[in-house]
Amino acid sequence: MVKSIPQSLPDHAALKVVDISMLHNGENPGVMVSTKVVHQLEKPSEVPLCFLLVDYKHNFCVASIYHTSKTLANKIKSGCEILIKNPQLVLIQLSFKGYQYNYQCLKVTDVSGILVNGQALTDQAAPSVALAKTFS
Repeated sequence: MVKSIPQSLPDHAALKVVDISMLHNGENPGVMVSTKVVHQLEKPSEVPLCFLLVDYKHNFCVASIYHTSKTLANKIKSGCEILIKNPQLVLIQLSFKGYQYNYQCLKVTDVSGILVNGQALTDQAAPSVALAKTFS
């Protein structure tokens, strides 16, 4: 699974392909992180969609995808290749039953910055109902 994750992309020469360990906290402009989906993470709320990802150096992280339609969950499956442009890395810290947990999360607020198996997801953005009602 990990061997097939791309480490370079000729069609995106303006962006450098990196692994998760090369990202710093906050926004990472000018780079694209290359990963594969290990598993969709189930949770009680529908937003954000969350996935466990692995990169070509065996680093794991969670991706949280906001502002998307429910149908995206059916399009992204285990084994799908995910490329995230200009990723935003967030360190999540939480306590549960007396234990401290820390993990890295790629926060995606604009689905136009994601490629799934080489395909853009621009048609998967959730429409803003408030905006549509206000300005129509």
